Amino acid sequence: KSFISITLQRRIFGNVKFEEHHGTVSVYDGIGNILIEGHIATELPHDDHPYACKNHTSSETEKCLEWHRKAKLTIQHQTFTEAGINCYNMFWQSLHPSISPRDCFPFHEGQGHWYGGGESLQALWPLNKGHIEHSPFITGDEGQTEWGNSIKKYFANSNGVVMTIADHTPLFVSIDDHHGLCIQAKYDDFAYFYQDNLPRLNYTICTGGKDTLDGQGDLKRLHNHFLPKAFWHGQRLEDFDTLESVLRLPLWQVPANNTSNLKQYLNTLSFPVAQASNNSINRGYLLLDHHWQKNMGDFEFDPESFQNIRETIKLVK
Repeated sequence: KSFISITLQRRIFGNVKFEEHHGTVSVYDGIGNILIEGHIATELPHDDHPYACKNHTSSETEKCLEWHRKAKLTIQHQTFTEAGINCYNMFWQSLHPSISPRDCFPFHEGQGHWYGGGESLQALWPLNKGHIEHSPFITGDEGQTEWGNSIKKYFANSNGVVMTIADHTPLFVSIDDHHGLCIQAKYDDFAYFYQDNLPRLNYTICTGGKDTLDGQGDLKRLHNHFLPKAFWHGQRLEDFDTLESVLRLPLWQVPANNTSNLKQYLNTLSFPVAQASNNSINRGYLLLDHHWQKNMGDFEFDPESFQNIRETIKLVK
């Protein structure tokens, strides 16, 4: 098992401690070594103390702590016995508009190296060596935003720990030497517009990966447990033909951001489309960069650059 501890120490599950004075949650292996340690509720006043949640009955698999009229933390324990994996779901619910739940995992010596998150110009390998400003965890232009165009709410620690954050969390992330890896649920003017509900930070920490006496586990096996089980995982049957076509046919990356440039590019190909002897041959796909949109993410052609999209498609054909 793994566990979390608390001073005024409340033991939550077996080998997990919450130390109330410093607001730290520690996850241990089976022989008492700390795997990772997190500073939780960093947005709450330091002298505030939690108590057992009202109208909530604790059990062997679920505990609840509440900071009066500020925030509530529910922790659930789940075991995957066959894989030797223990998971702890940390579910924060803000109870006041001024509170945006934030937990940090410092880069202490002996507590492993962090990997994951996705693509960023400021991220190094491992993440402990890099610096990323507190920013919304959303895709963007690598040259202008903290995160690039490939991200995943998933982080792994070399001590045999995996952290996943729920998709519905309005997630902000920062990485620095002082605080470590910090995750926060927060609404703002962009990119997470404020909603009727107060922010919720929902993430899960898993340890283990194999049946060993110390319980530390194997990061590779733990990581593999959470990977999709097949290459086509999540795809619909009707998508298969399209996927196969994209894999087999060439992609022509077009340096054009309007109809005129596109026409000029087509005329430079080794087989001018207008003069091809057999236009029924499928020559692949034209790949436009994001400038075909007026604003990145609109998924609509820029009406100034592509004034008559029907004529443009006819030109391409």
